[in-house]
Amino acid sequence: MTQLRLASLAAATLALAGCHKAPAAADTAPVAAPRAAAVADAGPPVPAAPVDPASRAALVASAERFENLTEAAFSKVPGEAARRLDLAATSAAGIATMLPAGSGPLLAKALGDARAAAGAHDAAALSLASNEAYRIVLSAAGGEAKIPLAIGLLDYSGFRLTADARAAPPRWDDMAAALTYARGQWTGVKPKIANAKSVADFDGVLTALEAAIGARDSAATLAAATRELDLVDVLETSVKPS
Repeated sequence: MTQLRLASLAAATLALAGCHKAPAAADTAPVAAPRAAAVADAGPPVPAAPVDPASRAALVASAERFENLTEAAFSKVPGEAARRLDLAATSAAGIATMLPAGSGPLLAKALGDARAAAGAHDAAALSLASNEAYRIVLSAAGGEAKIPLAIGLLDYSGFRLTADARAAPPRWDDMAAALTYARGQWTGVKPKIANAKSVADFDGVLTALEAAIGARDSAATLAAATRELDLVDVLETSVKPS
């Protein structure tokens, strides 16, 4: 990274952290560490009241920047991940004042983990850190308009499973935790899905993930995680009218 890029990312991190106390040393482990993922499973803050449309749009747009980075982490295109990281950091600085209490330090840590992973050329750790940022910002928005937050968090689950399966070595314990998280989100949103086939298909992919993770088959897990992400796209169009 150039000094300019590092300075830009550092400024974004400081803007997010604000005047909050820095996390304790035990909580600043790289995102690839099992402890970091376990802590993240508690879930980031969500808004106490509905978010106004303009703020929600800005937050969702920032979340999409991190989603794009999550996907680009494994890109073979030179400089692509770094470019996406710059865009995500800039967007994060722009929504810092819109975050619920407690989300700023979490996002600053995720962004710092992403910077460290990018500097170490660790694609899996970069994807995981960016994915955590995606969850933090999407949760702050309360999800996209007309799409339950839980569906976006199923996207998060699929990206986490994908990065875990592609890590070297594969992160089996975190895959099991990510699957448990996905099941929790699915239990909450399942009654809101109108299409019976979509429900059956998603039940089936969770079963396939459980079998693949239990067998410690990274190829099968990756295939099932890819299928899960595809089915999340279907769920977004299958929500019952409110």
